[in-house]
Amino acid sequence: MLVLDEDRPDEVVFHGRRITLRPAEFRLLRILAESPGKCVRYDTLYARMWNGDRLVEPGQIYSHRS
Repeated sequence: MLVLDEDRPDEVVFHGRRITLRPAEFRLLRILAESPGKCVRYDTLYARMWNGDRLVEPGQIYSHRS
């Protein structure tokens, strides 16, 4: 089980274990968790993760995914 808490965007709990995350990693997990079992398009991830606030290289999402 994955637990995301908006008040703690620096970590998640996965099967009872706390895992430290960077802000973009938390945003990515939150977006994916909102669509369980579904494929989320890259352009949707990009738009929702950064809200058009800044120029981000395509590799950024791949880096956070890893």
